[in-house]
Amino acid sequence: MKKFFLAASLISVAFASCKPGDGDGIGTIPGKWYFETDIHSTVVNGKLQSMDTVSINDGSYMEFTNDGKIYSYNYNAGGNSSYFDTGSYRQDGNILYMTDFTSNESDTLMILKITTNHLQTYTSYQDVINGDTVLKGDMLFSHK
Repeated sequence: MKKFFLAASLISVAFASCKPGDGDGIGTIPGKWYFETDIHSTVVNGKLQSMDTVSINDGSYMEFTNDGKIYSYNYNAGGNSSYFDTGSYRQDGNILYMTDFTSNESDTLMILKITTNHLQTYTSYQDVINGDTVLKGDMLFSHK
């Protein structure tokens, strides 16, 4: 239940940060989406431990094609390096399922908002570390 409240709180932050006129209509996933901002949150045993906002704007992007492929380029992946990756995606309503071709790892993202020019997604994962339940979340803001 606590996880639900955290997710609901993060989602309300995302919607509160949207301004009227952010886009000119309802958007679709295909296209190149450049990363703007990522909000990282960490919750340990139901208590918010940290929430950090990272401005990206370095040319990193995800490009979704009409045939279900995804290409991503991350300029500063944890240092002074960059990497390019490919995979596949499938959209089911407001959920995006993505699989990396190289590692075969999968991610699930919730689409919080999509307009012609702006995309907001949220993803989270849970782990148990030293007996503590740790929930990490990422809210990503992107634009075309």
